[in-house]
Amino acid sequence: TQVNSAMTKAPVSVAPDVRIFDAYEIMRTWGMRHLPVTDAAGTVVGLLSERDILRFMAIQPGRKASLVSEAMSANPYIVNGSARLADVAQTMAEQKIGCAVVVGQNGLNGIFTTTDALKILARLLRDDDD
Repeated sequence: TQVNSAMTKAPVSVAPDVRIFDAYEIMRTWGMRHLPVTDAAGTVVGLLSERDILRFMAIQPGRKASLVSEAMSANPYIVNGSARLADVAQTMAEQKIGCAVVVGQNGLNGIFTTTDALKILARLLRDDDD
C-alpha cells in the first residue's frame, strides 16, 4: 500500500514569511497540528508544528510578529506519494516523527500524520476482531 492512499490530501500550507501568530490561527481553524511551509513555487521548504511554535515562544516570549521561517523545522520528513506506507510508518515510529510531508511532481500533495496511522491501525484491529 502506498502512502498516498492514506494521507490527508491537499493540506493547507503557508509561506515562510507568514507571521507565526497567523499560522497558529490557521492551524486552530483547520484543527491541524502540522503545517507544511512552501515557497512561491510550491516547493516544500519546511514544516511548522504546534511543538515548534511552543518551543519558539518559550525561547522568544512576546515575539508575535515573528515569522514562520524563524520557528519551522527546515528539514521535514518528505516522501513521494508512491512510498510504501509500511516504510513511512516505520520510519516515523523509529525516529519519533509526527508526520510525513508527501510530495509529487507538482509539489505538495498531502501529509501523513500519526493520526492517519492510528486510523489505519484501528481499521485493521476491527477487521481482525471480525
